[in-house]
Amino acid sequence: MTREEALKIIKDESLTNYKWFTNEWIGNRRIWQDYVAISYTGGKWLTYIIDERDSVMDGTQRYFSSEDEAIDSFIKRLRGVNEIIEMEVATRKK
Repeated sequence: MTREEALKIIKDESLTNYKWFTNEWIGNRRIWQDYVAISYTGGKWLTYIIDERDSVMDGTQRYFSSEDEAIDSFIKRLRGVNEIIEMEVATRKK
């Protein structure tokens, strides 16, 4: 998946809670929750999950030699985090 395709998915699906190749938060922080990040470091692409204390969660770092593979992983993880957020929001409304 390309960066353009991923950004279109993020926009079309209104995905939040992510860092996109930067240390700055781009997605809205809707509730205290885990966040998904993607970056390029040490000649490899990296995806990982950040907890509510802004720390990388143990065991969530995945390195890729291909940007396309990293972006695929990022989108899959981002969808999962957003699904959890939606369930928590719905539960709080009850």
